[in-house]
Amino acid sequence: ELAFQTTASIFDQYFSAIGDSFQDAVKCLSEFACNAAFPDTSMEAIRFIRRCAKYVADNPEHFSGDDDTNQEPIWVKGWFPVLFDLSCIIIRCKLDVRTRALTVMFEIMKTYGHTYKESWWKDLFQIVFRIFDYMKLTEQNYEQFRQQRKEWMTTTCNHALYAVIDVFTQHYTILAPLLTDLLNLIQWCVKQDNEQLARSGMNCLEQLVIGTGHQFREDCWAVIIDTITQVYASTLPAELRNWKPSSEILDQVSVHSDASSDYIDNTQISVSRQDRALFQHLQIGCLVQTEIIQTIDNIVFFPANSAKEDAHIDPFEFQSESQSEGMFRYLSTAQLFQIVECLFESHKFAKGFNMDIDQRNILWKYGFKGKTLPNLQKQETNSLLCSLRILYKIYCDETRVDDWPKTEIYLHRCTVESFEYYIMLEDDKRRSSWSKIVVLMIKKMMLLDHDRFVVLLAKCYDQICNILAQENSRELQIVLSKFFLRAKKPLFRLEPGA
Repeated sequence: ELAFQTTASIFDQYFSAIGDSFQDAVKCLSEFACNAAFPDTSMEAIRFIRRCAKYVADNPEHFSGDDDTNQEPIWVKGWFPVLFDLSCIIIRCKLDVRTRALTVMFEIMKTYGHTYKESWWKDLFQIVFRIFDYMKLTEQNYEQFRQQRKEWMTTTCNHALYAVIDVFTQHYTILAPLLTDLLNLIQWCVKQDNEQLARSGMNCLEQLVIGTGHQFREDCWAVIIDTITQVYASTLPAELRNWKPSSEILDQVSVHSDASSDYIDNTQISVSRQDRALFQHLQIGCLVQTEIIQTIDNIVFFPANSAKEDAHIDPFEFQSESQSEGMFRYLSTAQLFQIVECLFESHKFAKGFNMDIDQRNILWKYGFKGKTLPNLQKQETNSLLCSLRILYKIYCDETRVDDWPKTEIYLHRCTVESFEYYIMLEDDKRRSSWSKIVVLMIKKMMLLDHDRFVVLLAKCYDQICNILAQENSRELQIVLSKFFLRAKKPLFRLEPGA
């Protein structure tokens, strides 16, 4: 305490005389901050480091002079020591202290970043990425550091990721060359089997694109779309479709079955630690799949629009063109089709899993996803809804007329398959969810002009007639009535044999 008081008095009275000892002074403060026995001293030391940053900004002339590097002296002697030592505090200290250091570090970037040159930012982001690299280095001792790693990711990595996105968005013009590195960082965060960090990774991707997408070049959008598809592919919980218990577990079950015939029917069975880790990995994969769909929807149409559409089911009846645009106008049709294909794959996977009752029962019996039968209902429905929004948006965009024929193919396939699937559903809960999708699809069809309505009508007329024979909700009955009233004119003008 006495040593720090002496140091503090030197900073208060003789700070301007430190001169060439500036880097040593910052290092001294960093060591005080890293002393876990004196948390109050640590906080005060960080406050002095922040003061050092202000001194660098206010007195750049004090950092001029000969330097044997290619960097400018103010960066090498001033900014770099301040920011690097803050990163050291973040890596070495306990939660409260490192959180404060992290906050100060990014406040300095936001406040003075407009004065930094591109080469400085490259060095600075290498410092920032060390915050995440620190935990990468401990993966070889995963079991030993499991709890510390989880805490680090949930707190520091999570906080740092949002802060990086804020800085990147604020200074995008100069930071654009680092976009690929940032997207790689987001992908790494999503793949760490940490639910909070994975969710934050997708939220940060959305925040990044919404905040800077209007400045993206064509190649930047290509990288963004590739990132989305890579995250989808790398987090798809494919093992859900084919997981089976090991022979050792089956032997245990057999023993319990001999003792009690009711055991298998009424009790969940414990699995190995390895299988529990796999289940956690798969659950996070399911979460990420849902988050990807929501991220795509929010990027293309903006979050407010998606929320309104979910509430009203019919987006074109209540909002203006400017409200519904989102990032849609910045994306090429080829990129939108790439997104749609990704959504279709997600929908197909979820639908296949939901139809596989035997596999779902096996997973439930062995403890996957708690006490209820696992399902991917949200992924199944939301992926289809999002793809429909995109396809109909393309189909109603007069600037994309050349892409309408291909869009029709997608719409025809999607509409016919969805209607046929709804007809075969027997589960009441799933029929209720799908009833809303069928309502939306029919409403969107009715909003098309006459010629395109007739084309789509001819493709799915049989399926819609079969829907009439189902026990439908009141809302769907009303929509079907309006549909056939709209269809009356083209139906009676059909040529013989059509």
